[in-house]
Amino acid sequence: MKENLLESAKKLNQPPLEYAEEFNQKKDKLAAELSKRISSREDIERLVGTGNVSMMEDNSRNLSRFMGSLFMGYNPEVFVETMIWVFRSYRSHGFQLAFWSANVDTYAEIMKEELSPEAYKSLYPFFDWIIVNIPIFTKLTD
Repeated sequence: MKENLLESAKKLNQPPLEYAEEFNQKKDKLAAELSKRISSREDIERLVGTGNVSMMEDNSRNLSRFMGSLFMGYNPEVFVETMIWVFRSYRSHGFQLAFWSANVDTYAEIMKEELSPEAYKSLYPFFDWIIVNIPIFTKLTD
């Protein structure tokens, strides 16, 4: 399964520098809005576990920082290994599988609102890759 993840990640293209820079200029705003939207959900504790809202906020900031660095120098191996580590780590703290699709879908919505259409089109495939592979991350971290 991990080999399949890596092969699919290798099909993603390094985003143009201008779009990576646009993302990096807005990454803090994107993270803050993600935290705001996710934490305001009625099912927040079911998604992240009791008392884990601050950890979810850290995850939002870390996701933005990680993706920002990934867009500046894409490395499929780092992408795959980091996503597996993130799933394993946060799941061990009580984050539920439903959190990931809600979180990444919400992040993509915010990107569509905040980034230029060209940047969004260039960067969204990375988030789509995460969404599509949630079942594999789940199996690898069970």
